[in-house]
Amino acid sequence: MEVSALILAAGSGTRMKSKKPKVMHEILGRPIISYVLDTVHALDIDRIGIVVGHGANEVMEALGDSYKYIPQPSQLGTGDAVIKSRTTFEKVPGYLLVLCGDTPLLQKTTIARMIELAEKENPSCVMLTAKVPDPQGYGRIIRDNWNNIEEIVEERDCSSEEKMINEVNTGVYLFKIDDLWQALEKISPDNDQKEYYLTDVVSILHEQQKITLAVKSHNLEEYRGINNKWQLAEISSDLLELRLKNLCLDGVTILDPKSTYIEADVTIGQDTVIHPNTILTGSITIGDDCEIGPFVHLIGDNKGIQIANNVKVGPFVRIRPPAEILDDAKIGCFIDLKKSKIGKRSKVPHLSYIGDTEMGEDVNIGAGTITCNYDGKNKFKTKIGNRVFTGSDTMLIAPIELGDDSYTGAGSVISGNVESGDLAIERTKVRVIKGWGKRKNSDSTGKES
Repeated sequence: MEVSALILAAGSGTRMKSKKPKVMHEILGRPIISYVLDTVHALDIDRIGIVVGHGANEVMEALGDSYKYIPQPSQLGTGDAVIKSRTTFEKVPGYLLVLCGDTPLLQKTTIARMIELAEKENPSCVMLTAKVPDPQGYGRIIRDNWNNIEEIVEERDCSSEEKMINEVNTGVYLFKIDDLWQALEKISPDNDQKEYYLTDVVSILHEQQKITLAVKSHNLEEYRGINNKWQLAEISSDLLELRLKNLCLDGVTILDPKSTYIEADVTIGQDTVIHPNTILTGSITIGDDCEIGPFVHLIGDNKGIQIANNVKVGPFVRIRPPAEILDDAKIGCFIDLKKSKIGKRSKVPHLSYIGDTEMGEDVNIGAGTITCNYDGKNKFKTKIGNRVFTGSDTMLIAPIELGDDSYTGAGSVISGNVESGDLAIERTKVRVIKGWGKRKNSDSTGKES
């Protein structure tokens, strides 16, 4: 059976109180809609349309050109959104799966059950419904004597008896495509919202004596949509907990999940230990047997951060991309590292800024070493060879290159290249001013205060 998918993502999300399109708000570093797309892709559905409206350009730019975008300039309801997709799907056989773009908890297994029911019974519509303890605010499912779905009655239109029904509409549908277009021709905006409701299609199909069935959700959380930033925070928390649980089950040690934040595009190898108050965002790859934290913030983006095996990072470290830290290296405490490569077994133990740097193997960076990579207008690169030792409080004025086995003396400002095996020292002679403190504390007449 052929199945296509249509994702409704045109709404402005006014209750989010944001200029950003609702579906582009992020959960664990990814747009809300990307979770819905993951579910669709997991079902091997290739033909996917996305209805866009508010912030359409932002949505399309973020998701790329793999999808068919369907504009809905005026948001006139869910029915209108599906009507707009007719030219895209009209000649396509099989069924159309209709989903909302703000339901990131929706599970592949649930949609698969809907598809299996459609294959078995060949209905005009399969809906996803749920029985909930408190149905307030949801459309109620009305069934006929043969247990087919007769109609969906919105909360404001329910009679007192209908309000007692606890089976509700989740907004997930699987329509036989040919029957869907015929029913859509009969809906109208004859309601107080002046919108075209997709729910009206269900009652029209029933009136046409078409088969309308339902699959009940086993998970009362999965159909939850996001309408405001508090709901965004709640669902983000739920997905973060699941994310950390899955990492632990895959062999990662997370000492305190309540203080740990790890986004969706972070991969971590077995037996790596994540200490409390660690934040890992963006595209990051961490190997086996590493130790990260506490109080570490790794900020990956499309350029990424790569951390190899048996690497120690932290405490109190910030790393920004692109960054590559090779096997057995150590990034110690109070380090800011950006756009740099750290070679095998090299150490940046404490109190350093390393930026725009390529560092070789077995390097030891003394405390307080800074690569001065920015002159206020341009940024320059520092190259450090193998087995280099920098003394504490060394300033390396880029562009600069330190050859293999070279050294710098503590307190030096090095502004030129250092050849292999050489020691570079830059210090002025100490000048001692006798009695300075006594004179500083005297008054203007020379008398001690």
